[in-house]
Amino acid sequence: MDIYKENYANLKKYISKKYKIKIVYNNLKYNFFNNSFKIISIYNKLSYKNKYYVLIHEFGHYLTFIKNKENLYKNINNEKSKITFVNTVTNEINAWQNGKYFVLKHNFHFNDNHFEKFSTQCIMSYVKNGLKNVYNNKINIDIIDIKI
Repeated sequence: MDIYKENYANLKKYISKKYKIKIVYNNLKYNFFNNSFKIISIYNKLSYKNKYYVLIHEFGHYLTFIKNKENLYKNINNEKSKITFVNTVTNEINAWQNGKYFVLKHNFHFNDNHFEKFSTQCIMSYVKNGLKNVYNNKINIDIIDIKI
């Protein structure tokens, strides 16, 4: 069995049972956590390796929500406020870090090298999209390469 398929299944089972969060799949090409319905939705065409790290991140949003007792997430794709942009990027980084600390604390498999590359690429995409929305065509966003 693929090690990441097994890791994903174990983490999914743990989160579902202990935290009563439903984990579903979508065809939307993006992933999200919805606190109102306690759902984590993951793009179904990702590899199990990426599904595993996305699950860590999306669960990190739940942990951030519980810690702060409020929903800090705003959609940076539709917001032009610098304050909202910075708060969103901060929230995304916090979700990555909270998820990481959770899996380490609970002794789930963790590949720090892959996590750092994958999370950095995702964070860079949030930054790029947010800057594009705040500045429109005033700066050349296309020169930002999100790949590691």
